[in-house]
Amino acid sequence: MSGKITRNALLLMLASIVACPLFAQVSTQETLDAKTLVTLHEAGVPASELDKLLDRHGVPLVDEAGLRGLRSAGFPPAVLARISQKAARAIIKKLTVDDVVALIGTGVGSDAVIKEIRRTDSRFDLTIDDLVTLARQRIPVDVIKEMRARGQTTATVQRQATSVTVADVIDMTVAEFAPAEIIRRIRKTDSRYELDIDALLELGRKNVAPEVLKELWARQNVSKKTELTPPGTPASTTPSMTAGQPTPGPSFVTHRESGGGFSISVPEDFVVYRETRQANSLVSFTDRNGQRGDELPDAELQIMRYRSRKPEWLVETNIDAIGRRFLTMLRSSYVKKGLSLTHSDGVQSHASGRPCRIYDVGSSSQDGATREGRLLVTWFEDQVYVLSYAVRADLVNTRGQALDHCLRSFTLERDSKFGEPENERDLAGMFELWREAVTHRDFALYRDLCPSGHDTAKNRASFVDLANRLADPRLRLSIGKIDRDGTKATVNCKIIGPGRTDTLALAFERGTAGYRLSL
Repeated sequence: MSGKITRNALLLMLASIVACPLFAQVSTQETLDAKTLVTLHEAGVPASELDKLLDRHGVPLVDEAGLRGLRSAGFPPAVLARISQKAARAIIKKLTVDDVVALIGTGVGSDAVIKEIRRTDSRFDLTIDDLVTLARQRIPVDVIKEMRARGQTTATVQRQATSVTVADVIDMTVAEFAPAEIIRRIRKTDSRYELDIDALLELGRKNVAPEVLKELWARQNVSKKTELTPPGTPASTTPSMTAGQPTPGPSFVTHRESGGGFSISVPEDFVVYRETRQANSLVSFTDRNGQRGDELPDAELQIMRYRSRKPEWLVETNIDAIGRRFLTMLRSSYVKKGLSLTHSDGVQSHASGRPCRIYDVGSSSQDGATREGRLLVTWFEDQVYVLSYAVRADLVNTRGQALDHCLRSFTLERDSKFGEPENERDLAGMFELWREAVTHRDFALYRDLCPSGHDTAKNRASFVDLANRLADPRLRLSIGKIDRDGTKATVNCKIIGPGRTDTLALAFERGTAGYRLSL
């Protein structure tokens, strides 16, 4: 008998295979597996029939071990190719660090990214440098945590150590590194820093752990540290502030608008007028020679308060647009009265601790009379405040200066920023609050630093004068030496400017409520 299988013999063999229990089971099951396919192949089922079997039942999803078994059994290449192609398409792609950054960058939420990391069982071989980079890319902390938790099982390969900068410390803090881990990294790289007290306090405000701050301070690079006072420039000393210092100019009184939530200094000889319409209000102060009605007074100070219909728009970046919109409406009302209005582009500043925009404004009438003044726009919660003053051009040097002083004394009456009593007794913290108050023109905060009864017109005027002196953006206020003597203490404030360093001595006295400015 010939060793070749004739066509009839093959058909008889196929008939017997189809009739066997194994093939009957394959014909009724929904899917195939690698083991069954190997059995059929070893039983002599030709490639064409195996191909038809895949058409009827679908190409099975076979893992790498199953593919190796099919190859070892000499499975028909054409049929094996179909199975391999499906397996290749179904292989789950592991996410890389770049994939995570790209997903977050396209707006995919952190929950969805974490779900994808877990679905693909992705692993990340992250070094500390990688984690710092992720933090700088603004990858959410919960995503970074998931990536750290799913590190490779093999030992992590550390990159060549580089210096840890202050920015790295902040980024690692944001990424919720343990303080001990940050310190280990600092020591491993033997990093050095050039920090002053201000920088250290700023890091504390950014939640850098106290033990990390201590490590940074201990690693001062003394040889490279910048001199705070230029060589050969003696530091001058300014006397301590006292409430009794005379303030030049007209007499002021403090006006408190209880329903409006603000207070302001006004000239003693001005009279007040109020207009209210629903949630909007206008408070005007004019000299006694001023006339109400269509005729404009010689000098006038106004505070308009209105509720914004879209409080979500009340952010610092929109304050100029709010101011210009108000000026446009004001110009329209002036035109109806036969007046013209001009204004500057405005400058960004602070009023009562809030961002504000200040514009120089001018107006003229048909008879040639001109008026000059300023307009300030700020907000608090859902309320917009528009403060303005205007005086006759020939009164700018007298009334104008007084009303500008009033504008800068504007104070929003809100809750104290003080926390627990132990924080009040921290002189460094008191200095921070004092600096914030004078640089942001926040009299309400400044008042909290003083003994009760400090809110007088004279002391408010002294505060405005101090804030004006320190308003130069080139100046930097830095804490200096702190001296204590019983219940009294002095905090020396360094006023660092171009080519000069002055010192302002802040006197404090401790009472039952903790340290307060000694006036």
